[in-house]
Amino acid sequence: MNAKSDHSEPFLEEKKPKKMPVMMAIFDVLGFSQRMTEQKIDVMFSLYQTMIADVIEKEPMRCIGAHDMGDGTKCPSLFSADIRYSYFSDTILVWMPLEKMFAGPFIQRCTDLLCEALMLEVPLRGAISLGEAVMHKKTGMYLGEPIIEAHNLEAAQDWLGVAFAPSGTWSPFIAELNPTQIIEYDVPVKQGKESLKSPLALDWPRQWRDTRSDSLYEILQKLNTSPKHSKYYENAIAFGHFSEQHHDWHKKTDEENAFKFLRMVKQNNQ
Repeated sequence: MNAKSDHSEPFLEEKKPKKMPVMMAIFDVLGFSQRMTEQKIDVMFSLYQTMIADVIEKEPMRCIGAHDMGDGTKCPSLFSADIRYSYFSDTILVWMPLEKMFAGPFIQRCTDLLCEALMLEVPLRGAISLGEAVMHKKTGMYLGEPIIEAHNLEAAQDWLGVAFAPSGTWSPFIAELNPTQIIEYDVPVKQGKESLKSPLALDWPRQWRDTRSDSLYEILQKLNTSPKHSKYYENAIAFGHFSEQHHDWHKKTDEENAFKFLRMVKQNNQ
């Protein structure tokens, strides 16, 4: 028997600003200043509207999970994963309450956003973090350590992609994800910023391969027109090849897999 669960509603639209555990991501549009000088503001506004409408504001993901009843048993649950967002200038902020069963849908929307933006030739760089924060869209109040952590990591990266901050490696959170959503990688960051990152990255090139026929590398090369940002695209291309080479990392044994952080544990079914 399925029990419908809608945990998102009480958390996503609080009447008053309230501190709560959240998972969040900050995205920055690379080369935004240059694009604003080359394109009219209504063009950029239209691109933003398309990204938001096609990825974030589309129908909430319907997900099936297991709700912990508190007595050691779990009940199958059907729930909606509705994401919250805000954007200003070259920055897009997305978040959801840090609740069980929300992690996978949230990371999926982050992947969708990056891929959809790239299809629109809008390159994004982002960071994912967890923690307690005040996220109140109605009053425009956004306060908390995870915002600072994600912002600092986003700005420190030398590529087009999404890295997980140290807080984003919390084991109960990672355990909720599908292993195809993430990959262990040495994310390129600016010198002296190594402490801001974790060993995890969003494996968005995998989703690109699985859902699109357009060549990822041709689009990245097309966008690589500024010597100032060339390393971002070169590093993104290198990451794409790495993702291809480790497409089935989660199916390999520890002896076959060279990863140190992500380990697939074999369950004893006896």
